[in-house]
Amino acid sequence: MPRRFSTRSLSEGKTYCISPFRWRSIRDPLRDNLRTDPLGILRPFLSQQPKVVLLWDHHGSGAEHLPPAEVEAQVVETLGRAGVSAEDALACAFQPEVEAVLAPVWERVSQAMAEKRGQHAPSNAEILEKARQQFARVAIPDSVNAALQANPKEMFEALLRTLNLRFSSAVFQELGQQLSIPGMKDEPTMHRVLHKLAEWFPPPPPQGPQWPPAY
Repeated sequence: MPRRFSTRSLSEGKTYCISPFRWRSIRDPLRDNLRTDPLGILRPFLSQQPKVVLLWDHHGSGAEHLPPAEVEAQVVETLGRAGVSAEDALACAFQPEVEAVLAPVWERVSQAMAEKRGQHAPSNAEILEKARQQFARVAIPDSVNAALQANPKEMFEALLRTLNLRFSSAVFQELGQQLSIPGMKDEPTMHRVLHKLAEWFPPPPPQGPQWPPAY
C-alpha cells in the first residue's frame, strides 16, 4: 500500500496520546508478498523483537475471495511461527483501497498533480476515459463519482497517466504534504493501527507536582 499515507498517519499518532517511539517504514513492491511471505522483508529485524504492523490493499492481493479478516489472521499466524507473538503483530488489509480517501478531495488532488507538471488539470471525463482504456478488463462505471467510489486506484493511476506522471510513493508524499485528507483519520484501518500503537506505547504518566484535591 502507499506507505506515505501510513507514514503520515503514524506522525499524527499524537492525537491518540501515544508515547514517542522509534519506527521504520518498509515498502514491498510486490502486491501479494506481505500476504504470502510476510517474513521476507521482516526477517532481518526479527532478532530485535519488534512490534510489527503490516498493511496492504485487499484488492489485487490474490486473496480477494476470502474475507479480509481471515487473510489478516493467516498473516499473523505466519508471523507467530517465526516467533512474533500475536500481541506484537497487527496485519490489516485495506478494503476499500487506500486511494478511496482521495475521492472527497478529488478536484484538489487533480489540481495538485497537474501543478506538479505545470499543466492545467485534466477534465474528469478525460481521466475516466483514460481509466477505461487503461484498465479495459475492469468494469469501471460510466459516472465519475461512481468510478471514484468503485475503482479509486484505477482512477488515480489514470490521472497520473494523463499527466505523464509515474505511480510512486513520492506522489503520495507530496499529496500528504500539500493537502489535508480528512478521510485518513476516519479510515477504519488507520483507526485500528493508531489504537494498536496507543496500546503498545501508552502515554507517560503526568509530570509535575500532584496537588491534593480541594475540599
